[in-house]
Amino acid sequence: MIIEKSHSLFVCLFTFLDRPFKIELIDSKTFEIDNRVFSVLFSKNGAILNVQHKKFDEKLHFHTDLISYGTLSQSDHHSGAYIFIPDGEARFIPIGDYDFIRIQQGPLVSRVLINHKLYGLQYKLTNTSGSNDDLIHVSTITHLDTNKDTELALRLSTGIKNEREIFTDLNGFQMIRRKTYDKLPLQGNVYPMPTMAYIEDDYVRLNIMAGQPSGVACLKTGKSSMCCIFAFEVIDAPEQNHELNKCVVDVFLDRRLTRDDGRGLGQGILDNREVISTFKILFESRHKIADRSAQTGYPTLLAHHLSIEFLYPLHIFNSLASKIFFNELKLFPKPSLFPSDYHLVNLRTLSNNNYNTVQHRPSKSIALILRRFAYDCDENYDKLFHFEQPIFEYFFEVNQIESIEQTSLSLRYRKQKLNSTAKLDVPFAEIVTYKLRLIE
Repeated sequence: MIIEKSHSLFVCLFTFLDRPFKIELIDSKTFEIDNRVFSVLFSKNGAILNVQHKKFDEKLHFHTDLISYGTLSQSDHHSGAYIFIPDGEARFIPIGDYDFIRIQQGPLVSRVLINHKLYGLQYKLTNTSGSNDDLIHVSTITHLDTNKDTELALRLSTGIKNEREIFTDLNGFQMIRRKTYDKLPLQGNVYPMPTMAYIEDDYVRLNIMAGQPSGVACLKTGKSSMCCIFAFEVIDAPEQNHELNKCVVDVFLDRRLTRDDGRGLGQGILDNREVISTFKILFESRHKIADRSAQTGYPTLLAHHLSIEFLYPLHIFNSLASKIFFNELKLFPKPSLFPSDYHLVNLRTLSNNNYNTVQHRPSKSIALILRRFAYDCDENYDKLFHFEQPIFEYFFEVNQIESIEQTSLSLRYRKQKLNSTAKLDVPFAEIVTYKLRLIE
């Protein structure tokens, strides 16, 4: 099913395809895509208007827009490679007459694709009976080649009453509370978001998981996260009207700046390339009152798992060899006993210190690096897993291990020596490194 604002493009698609799918032109003010969890309502311009959660029969205030910031025209006070100095509030980017919207609906995946002269935007829902069905997948493609200063961002508007507070991660490791202050200029309230951010009130938490580092700002707070008694009327008014009484979160995507900021680069940002940004939006219901005094935050285990899956995708490699020789080392004979709050950061062989050999081979030592999540409890999801501390013999054949040592993260300093029956005791929100020596 396709919506096209360019009729000539629609005719080309209709002519060259042999109709393997049903194709039709739709002229309506709204349209929607859905899966077993969500029903997402869009305006005719491709903006999300609200999200219907089928399981709880609730509508969530959620609206999306693409916005841009300019910069001051002063010769010595403007944005550059190292400085962000906007010229005021963000401006909404309207859909042009030659832009088009394409809707693809199927039993496994449904998509909405928006092609604009400044960006490409895609919303996706999956229907695979997995945890990804709880997500709204968002991806953008930007290629700024204009001759004016532009800072492009994705604006998410919700009804979450978060008091202009947002939690962002610290280098993909821990979460910290950020607050927007009126005494600071707009650029002083923009924070880094390496991998994840979330906002919440006493009812709903909105998680934003990023596949790449981005900047994020929470500039306004909402009034109510649930709209069970909220009558939403779709009108042809500008998108700014949907932002009233809503929490606003800006996620920065790309920037093009024509002038140098005097901080050492010697030029503006003019060598722009195509930039792909990917995000996952996760709505979670809250089972307890949000703690407004805590400085640290904790994503749920579901959010941790989805973020790790996002950041560490599975890569499949094919071999051209007719016969593959497998290493005799047997690793993880009991993988089902690995706790769900542990993350295998790395498992690699260490380099051989004997540099006199002609053929370089790995040593018999292995580095095992584990991380343990600090997470917020969600009984409905957590009960699906176990959290018992494992021991080394669950994952390594005892007769193949000569020694085990707990070391510093760099493997430089030894902390203590362990045996195969010792537990892999990793504190919450910490990373622990082990060095294993294999039998020759």
